[in-house]
Amino acid sequence: MAAFNQCSFIKKIILPANTESTGNYAFQNCSATVSKTYQSKTDLSWDGSTAATAFGGGSGTQASPYLIKTAGQLALLANRVNGGESFSGKYFRLEKNICLNNLTFPTIGSKGTPFAGVFDGNGLMIHSYLISDSRAYMGLFGHITGTVKDLGVQGNINLTGSTQNTYAGILTGSNSGTIENCYANGMISIGSSNTVYAGGLVGYNEGNITNCYATTELNCHANMVYAGGLSGYAKSGTIKGCYASGAVKAEGSSENYSHNGGLVAYLGSAAAIQNSYRFEGQALHQYETLGKASCTAGISASFETIKTYTSKNWSSTVWNFGGLHPKFK
Repeated sequence: MAAFNQCSFIKKIILPANTESTGNYAFQNCSATVSKTYQSKTDLSWDGSTAATAFGGGSGTQASPYLIKTAGQLALLANRVNGGESFSGKYFRLEKNICLNNLTFPTIGSKGTPFAGVFDGNGLMIHSYLISDSRAYMGLFGHITGTVKDLGVQGNINLTGSTQNTYAGILTGSNSGTIENCYANGMISIGSSNTVYAGGLVGYNEGNITNCYATTELNCHANMVYAGGLSGYAKSGTIKGCYASGAVKAEGSSENYSHNGGLVAYLGSAAAIQNSYRFEGQALHQYETLGKASCTAGISASFETIKTYTSKNWSSTVWNFGGLHPKFK
């Protein structure tokens, strides 16, 4: 911050090629000639199909994680997990925000080929992905048995005419691992003649979700629907310190087949919810009834109450609480 401010004796400054920022007021009133070609903090290279041939560095250990710097390297991870490589015991770290240009992206894993490693989002975001083809497991990840942390995700899932059970979440379709310090937003719109499990963050949960939130909008029509602001079907595991605020619409073939909720649509006997909230102003729609939820798990609260809770209980080294919703530092 304020580097070389009012400097008069240096004539030329050449910044390293990997410089992303020089901070506030750098070179203000400085007479030197400065090269200011910064690297972009966002990778914009995704063309919808081309995966990289190698990760951006690292060896996959905790001390030296595989680095994800481009959309192509993220696609490489997806291809290898979908091919059966779970990466159990391996570590990844996101190095840049990644924009997927509103193009179709290969979901990372499924129930049969889960992601079992540790993915550290590093306080960054993967955004603008689109899923519009029929897959059983839909989201950035298909099924997680490992850990995903410190990651923001934004995307759109738009599917009509599905005839199979569908598991859809902006972060992951299904989770039996650990998700912490993550957020999701976007739109999930699904039409199916079978069963849909959809959540703003996680479609079907059997794992642990801690200090996460979703503002995703859900609009689901199917024979049987489970649609929840954070998770559609919470079979087991723990949801702790989380909240959801997005609109949720669940239209099954009858009212009994239309399950919805501001936080979750179904809470199993082996599942637990601790200190988690649903925004009191959420737009909810069950079958043909506006303003109705079949599941009222979670605490109904204002944004002010939710913000008070998160600012006191979420990590201030990870989150910034200055806006309506927390953002990464």
